[in-house]
Amino acid sequence: MGKWFKRIVKIIVVIGCALLIWRVWFASDKSVFGDLVPTKATAELYSANGELKVLTNDIVDDMSAGGYFSIYGMYYTPDTKELQVTVRFNDSTIDKLGDISFYGYTVDTSAPAEENSSVRLHEGYPVGDILTPVSRGTEKKLFYNYENLVFENVEIGESINFIVSLCAKDNPEGEHAVVVAHFAEQPMKEYKLSGKEKDALSSYSE
Repeated sequence: MGKWFKRIVKIIVVIGCALLIWRVWFASDKSVFGDLVPTKATAELYSANGELKVLTNDIVDDMSAGGYFSIYGMYYTPDTKELQVTVRFNDSTIDKLGDISFYGYTVDTSAPAEENSSVRLHEGYPVGDILTPVSRGTEKKLFYNYENLVFENVEIGESINFIVSLCAKDNPEGEHAVVVAHFAEQPMKEYKLSGKEKDALSSYSE
């Protein structure tokens, strides 16, 4: 009886460890919309020039406070002024908040404002125009939801933060959580397009 009990305990421990490893791996998987997703502007530019300048940077803190959502796959094309990210959020986020939307905005860190200013602020700095993204696709894997977002007319300068914001649907002022996609003065590196991404740009159609 004792031998069987020990075996059962060992099996339970092994299964528990395997599930934990799988959960960590699944949470860190960034394959969904991990590549650059072509847009009309980037595809036309690539078709005309045979190349496309794409910049990227690591996300310093990719998870929002409260764990509402995370982002990855940040690509910026300076010639088209488009910034692309993939957002990932758990079913529990929808359970807590109901219908949600994502928005973006820039923050100019070169001109800090007073805390009691009437200007909308982010950590003491003035916030630029709220940008509504174009969704380039959605996907669901188990309890995770993914959406690829493209923000247009984005100017990234040395003093500019770019913020991705989660809000109640159709209420960009009702902000629940944010993630900084790009910090001011954060180095950006040139991204090398893969063969798959080049093919997607070449064969793009609306």
